[in-house]
Amino acid sequence: MKNSAGSAIATSATITLWAARALTCAILCLFFIIAHLLGDEGVASRVLTLRDYGILLTMIASLCGLATALKWERSGATLALIAVAIGAVLNWKVLLFPAILIPVAAVLFLVHSHLRMPKIA
Repeated sequence: MKNSAGSAIATSATITLWAARALTCAILCLFFIIAHLLGDEGVASRVLTLRDYGILLTMIASLCGLATALKWERSGATLALIAVAIGAVLNWKVLLFPAILIPVAAVLFLVHSHLRMPKIA
């Protein structure tokens, strides 16, 4: 019975990891495709403030965190979540769809790292 529970947890961890990886790859690819398509066309309609630069910096940090999480799940996911939290303090609208997918992917990486930790009994 104990072997079956361990097998179920291992399967859940694997599914969670691959879901997080797939979502991260989709986020990163779509972000760069959209950025490429907009290219030089996106001209600011107003002078950017320090808050705008802060939001941009946290977006870049959260994407770097997700990219890092592909190799180092816990540290990359933590970076992404901290960056999203700071961005949300600057402007709560960063938590709307589709940007909410960034912390969802980060949480999936953290769930995976928690599931794969050895249990001390």
